[in-house]
Amino acid sequence: MIGTKRISWVGSKLPAMMKGAAAERAPTAAREEATHRLLEATGIPTIAEATTPEEEAIELLRIAAGVEHALMVQYLYAAFSFRDARHDSFARTIRTIAEQEMAHFATVQNLLRALGAEPFLGRRNDGPPSELDPLPFHLEPASRVALAKYVALEMPSLDLVAPELRPEVEAIVAEANDAVPGDVRRVGAIYLKIYWLFQEGDGPEGPLALTPAMGMPAGWHIRALRPRDEVMPYQTTAAEWRGSVPNFYVDPVGDRADAFKALHRIMAQGEGLLDDDDSHFHAFLEGYRSFVAAPPGILPVPTNPSLSTEPHADAEREQNRITHPLARLWAELFDIRYHMLLIILGLSLSTPTSDPARETYVNWSLEEMKTGIARVSQHISQLPRKEGGAPDGDRAAPAWSAPGVLPSGRNEGLQRLRELTARSERLLARLAEVDQSLGVRSLIANLRRLDSARREGPSLLSVLPVA
Repeated sequence: MIGTKRISWVGSKLPAMMKGAAAERAPTAAREEATHRLLEATGIPTIAEATTPEEEAIELLRIAAGVEHALMVQYLYAAFSFRDARHDSFARTIRTIAEQEMAHFATVQNLLRALGAEPFLGRRNDGPPSELDPLPFHLEPASRVALAKYVALEMPSLDLVAPELRPEVEAIVAEANDAVPGDVRRVGAIYLKIYWLFQEGDGPEGPLALTPAMGMPAGWHIRALRPRDEVMPYQTTAAEWRGSVPNFYVDPVGDRADAFKALHRIMAQGEGLLDDDDSHFHAFLEGYRSFVAAPPGILPVPTNPSLSTEPHADAEREQNRITHPLARLWAELFDIRYHMLLIILGLSLSTPTSDPARETYVNWSLEEMKTGIARVSQHISQLPRKEGGAPDGDRAAPAWSAPGVLPSGRNEGLQRLRELTARSERLLARLAEVDQSLGVRSLIANLRRLDSARREGPSLLSVLPVA
């Protein structure tokens, strides 16, 4: 779950599209005015129980990390739903955006570290919508409505949308809001509040001009960041993750100026107030248009797939439950690999760059993304969803089940990784016996190789035995 404290939104909440006189003002309004209007529309996120600006900043950053994580998963799910996911140009664009969300996710970890906090790799599970979320966590195949949601989610302040695009964007956002209880929200206000907390004083600092006149709490700022020489050994960079997509930004944070740059870049690319040419908004807007003009082939994968062992009383949820025995085995393996990935990412970010183990953990993470996530996901989507189902009928898909609790600390993380590796090995042995489909032998061999390297690595051998 993201965040453990109650959040509220201080200030007025005008309709999301700013209907009426506010929407009719001249489109030449300064960026500062657009910022003010966004905050008028959303209110200012506030952690009610926070007793210091540092405490509030850490909690809001954890919320932001959970949002970035959730968006990354939802975008990957949509991308893998294309029949030709490897070659379709827009499927590749969605995967690129998902990787850029991963860069945002990593940058948020850098910001947390600058405040002396540990990495936060969680996300919200399925459940009732929360006002923390820009939209409820919802795994769904690519569709016109899904893309409308993504346009609405990633759009900048309407004031900054080119005047000739506004009627089109308003119609798309209305389509998205019709499909989402409570309308699609934007997380930009959360990043704006974090930016304010990083300021030294109430006057404008860095590339954004925030002031108490916008409703920000006067005098409420982080007193001091952790010393630079303490945090920089743990900061991650784009080079460390060898990002292969354009505009893969991971900004280290050693001081306030670094924090402003990092937050501004996240908001410019997506999830915020600003609008740059490489923004997710423009990519999804173009994708929406092409999808409407010439709908691509989309696999009949489930919405919010379930691995429940008990039938659902609700017919729609039951339709999305995976019951095919082979598909269930692969989906269970996927969740294990996903949980392993999160633990390894945590180990990577919690290990200083001077420790050779850090490079090992980063390599393990990258290999898991490529094989345990991408290749297993693609294989599951080729399997029937229901027992007795035809191969060309409804397909299965990964459930991306979030772990209830992630381990804390290196020893606990390594212990949990060892347990998951053992579970993976048992499942792979079973799958090797029952799945003889084309290409599976190679996939299983590669996954076993990853598990073997981890099992035999000195890091896992040195873990304390289970109590």
